[in-house]
Amino acid sequence: MTSEYVIAPQALQLFWDVLEEQIGAEPLDDIFIKGGFSAQEIRQRAAAAAQDAVEAGKVYGDVQAALRAYYGRGARGLLQRIGQTMWGRCLESASFAERLKLKAIRVLPQEARLKQTLEWAMQWLRGTNEAFSAHTLDRDFMVVSHACPLAHEYADGKPICFLTVGLLDEAIHWAGGSNYSVEEISCQAAGASSCEFRINFGG
Repeated sequence: MTSEYVIAPQALQLFWDVLEEQIGAEPLDDIFIKGGFSAQEIRQRAAAAAQDAVEAGKVYGDVQAALRAYYGRGARGLLQRIGQTMWGRCLESASFAERLKLKAIRVLPQEARLKQTLEWAMQWLRGTNEAFSAHTLDRDFMVVSHACPLAHEYADGKPICFLTVGLLDEAIHWAGGSNYSVEEISCQAAGASSCEFRINFGG
């Protein structure tokens, strides 16, 4: 795994906290075991990833793989809700400098406001601005993740980045894009070269 396949350690911790709130610690251990993981080991790895973005990316992928194995199609709704909740929590925990940045974003013209919000959300999640891009496409927006840690070591016949969809969906609504909806149109887990999220105008 290269250094690009990362998740910000604080994003992993917030993901873990929200996941335990929604499922519970003991049920979550059962999910890990049924997914083929040692519950104790994966908790130790999550704790050790507090200073290691590469290991955080690995844990992020493994935990979501266990959730997909356990819940099947139901994992999609769960992970999207977690992503939506994480956006609100990351705003609450933002530093003073980050709050100033977000305040400045809120007063930009709509197109710039939506684009910069998407970029801020992805940089918060990934902890870097080198592994993704955001741009306009006709009247819509595209977010392209060039090295997705979630899909890097897992293959599937369909997109699996449900949490990112939920995070971007809540972020775009925070930015005033009430008529937008987010859809993952390609995924590295399904064999694509990148994970692409289209933010559609008009929902």
